[in-house]
Amino acid sequence: MSIWAALCFVLFLITFFTTKERIKPVNEVKSSPKEDFLDLLKNKPWMALVGYTVFNFAMLTYRGGAHYNFYHQYADKGAMFNFLAKLGLTTPDAAPLPGWFGKVFDETLGYIAHGTNINVPANVADVYNSIVNMVGTGTTIIFIILCAGFAKRFGKKAVIFWGFTLGGLNACAYYWLAPTDTTAMVVLAALGSVFYAPTIASAWSMYADAADYSEWQTGRRFTGMVFATIGFSLKSGLALGSAVFLWAMTGFWGYDTAAPSAANAIVGYHLSSSFGVGVLFFGGAIAIALCTLNKSLTIQMSDELNERRRKAELARAAAPVA
Repeated sequence: MSIWAALCFVLFLITFFTTKERIKPVNEVKSSPKEDFLDLLKNKPWMALVGYTVFNFAMLTYRGGAHYNFYHQYADKGAMFNFLAKLGLTTPDAAPLPGWFGKVFDETLGYIAHGTNINVPANVADVYNSIVNMVGTGTTIIFIILCAGFAKRFGKKAVIFWGFTLGGLNACAYYWLAPTDTTAMVVLAALGSVFYAPTIASAWSMYADAADYSEWQTGRRFTGMVFATIGFSLKSGLALGSAVFLWAMTGFWGYDTAAPSAANAIVGYHLSSSFGVGVLFFGGAIAIALCTLNKSLTIQMSDELNERRRKAELARAAAPVA
């Protein structure tokens, strides 16, 4: 955690000192938070983005809880061990592996399963789950970079809509995985990251478009209010995702924390990891479909706001100095 904290601190400093205000408002108009919020309620694209944000981040925590139990309770531990053995991440010896490989992957990260296919080690699901997460995260980073031009070519709304639609279909495909389909589980995790990655930057860019829309409609810009409410929606989604997973597990499948391996609970993990996650993806796709900020409208807003700013600058330059 200390390493990540230090890295974040450095990256935050770089971001702070290299970022400049992208847009200057035409008129500096002071208003109260109440006035900003009331005007924001008239911003229909913002409302759609709030709904999308709740679905998006609820999906992340819901999927996190569901998939953890999917790998630990539904997936076959012997099949996971065999998968790890192909990667060289198993050993029958109880002692730590020697050399730098053992120092990093065994002692530091705990990514070595000590045991055999018959005597399956207790940490096999943890190691396998970690590998799946690493593949998913690595794929996400790569495809964020590779798909940087998608939004410019197809429009941010289209990128998010199709990313979430395909992500929902990918999530539903988990239902047809047998407990021994460990390779297919990794493939679906990577494929899901391919679909989701292009939506990340596009979504944050659309939040700024919602601020543009308010200025375009009202003549006043309140970017802080837009991002503050989006931040609230984000945190609400994170909380709701975890809660909804447990509510569903308890309400539909009689989940008992004292019996996480019960047959009814495993059915719940299976359905939650597939159709449950898919429903949240499709909810996000519907919410973004209701957002009117398509490619043509954002270009129109940008052109008209730039023209207003150009005229405002000329007017300020021509005004007599007091």
